[in-house]
Amino acid sequence: MSVIGAAQECAGCAALGHSAVAATSSAGMKYYALHLINSVGAPREERYDPPVLKIEPGEPWARARKATNLAADGRCGEAQSEITHAEQITPDTNFRMIPFVGTVYWRCGERGRARALLNAMKRRPDVRDHGYRAAILHTLFGEKDSAFVWLQHERWTMGELSGLSGDPWLDPLRSDPRYAQLLQRIGIRGSSAAKDDLPNR
Repeated sequence: MSVIGAAQECAGCAALGHSAVAATSSAGMKYYALHLINSVGAPREERYDPPVLKIEPGEPWARARKATNLAADGRCGEAQSEITHAEQITPDTNFRMIPFVGTVYWRCGERGRARALLNAMKRRPDVRDHGYRAAILHTLFGEKDSAFVWLQHERWTMGELSGLSGDPWLDPLRSDPRYAQLLQRIGIRGSSAAKDDLPNR
């Protein structure tokens, strides 16, 4: 369809709005025809305004992991900057971020802040669906009994089940017989695999 033809087809578009323009076959011709009807002279160059991109979904967790690694290397100023940024782009209700923040505090010698964070988390009304996160922080403090208590309070997701099997945060618990029993109880390993996890006697 020519530009003139498109313009003629759209005669009266001012009353019909965009519905008449939608009848043309080419998106470019629709725009040009509508412009000819509603303005005088050749169309001005169309400006392209790119959409505002959403934050990359994985960005907070990439930053949080980087922060814990920096803290492990003793680069605490950089670690604090990264974890603060990660917190700012994560909803306050997200329990997943809490162990990262607590780990940065703990590795940078701010044990009081790490403890306060853990205590505040445990006071939240929905914490009993997120005991895995509390268990991570108790493990950092070497409190295995408390960690196992909190691992009983979890609404397990696939991500958390994966973490339970291979998360380095929980490495200190894996030699404890209670760990193999937990895996068996929630059904992510059979009884023979659980027995293989038990320490040699």
